Amino acid sequence: MPLLRKLAVLACLLPALSQAQPASIHNYSYLELSLQHLVLFEPVRLQAVDEVLERYESLSGFGLRGSWQFHRLGFMYLQAQGLFNEGDDTRWEDGLAQLGFGLAYPMVMGVDLVLTLGGVVRRESTCSLDDCVDVESDGYSMGGGLRLELGNYADLQIHYDRLALSATWPDGSKERDMSNRVSAEFLLGSRHHGAILGITTVDDDNIFKLGYRYSF
Repeated sequence: MPLLRKLAVLACLLPALSQAQPASIHNYSYLELSLQHLVLFEPVRLQAVDEVLERYESLSGFGLRGSWQFHRLGFMYLQAQGLFNEGDDTRWEDGLAQLGFGLAYPMVMGVDLVLTLGGVVRRESTCSLDDCVDVESDGYSMGGGLRLELGNYADLQIHYDRLALSATWPDGSKERDMSNRVSAEFLLGSRHHGAILGITTVDDDNIFKLGYRYSF
């Protein structure tokens, strides 16, 4: 219910803001595919057979993101991320999906204030041989940032999110987790095609991203 109330407030802001401000020069309708690499601030050790610990310093995988601008100041987005690594007898998988809405308000020419709010689901699985522990989480993210035009073919977006997730462990117990996510993404390309380079910090862990974006 708290998430629905926040979405209702965001939807109510659109008509009032659209009467007072022209549309953004930025495009928020696009599809994006990226390669991603997570570097852990502190290595994680998973127990393998014979009490041997296998050390994990990073995970690698891919990301998908789609965004549709349904209003000159509003858009909705869907994104997913899958990261993976494995040792000799262990493996670690981490998947996250997010669906939400955003508001892009042009403050001055070439600079947008971007506010986002969405639901988040996450599944993390750690395995030793075929014995796996799955932890499922759900909650919401809420944040804001700036998108700046750097020229005819480039822009920079800086964004902060507060993630509030509730994790469910295999024994049924629940754990509340709050984390901070800060991202910076640089887009370079033409009107429809672009390369994107980014870094996202979740608490102390860093995710590096290289991808392609098609804008429509």
